Amino acid sequence: MSKKKIIILIIALLVLVGVFCFFWLKKNNYQTEKAVDMPVNEEINEDYNVENECQTGYDCSRIEVKFRAETDLSEPINILPLYMTDQIVSIKPISPLSNEESKKLNAENLKFWFYIKLKQGIDGSGFISDLKKLDSVENANFLPLPQLLP
Repeated sequence: MSKKKIIILIIALLVLVGVFCFFWLKKNNYQTEKAVDMPVNEEINEDYNVENECQTGYDCSRIEVKFRAETDLSEPINILPLYMTDQIVSIKPISPLSNEESKKLNAENLKFWFYIKLKQGIDGSGFISDLKKLDSVENANFLPLPQLLP
């Protein structure tokens, strides 16, 4: 082999090693940056539940809540603790039907469902967590955003 061919092979080998190192370092730096950029939560919240997070496609300021059957619904705002009522703009029944109309349509369970509109800036996830802790609440979720028909 001539000196020229040996020099070309060495250069090709060095380029190959350089390309490998470049991509290897890039991959490792990316993983390191990703790990460093992630926020660290030093305090563990035992009440945290992923199901209570507001997801894409949901209105984070509007909640639908179902109260238990034995709950007195004459004044639904009075069911909630005072600190929660201070966070609410409104609480309204989902169904506009009267009790008689609900009975005729066999839709009596609708009277237990209400919409809650939260004040601007209120943490909806925390509000839902607090709602679910109440004995009078059976279920609470964020309201889905309206979807366009295809």
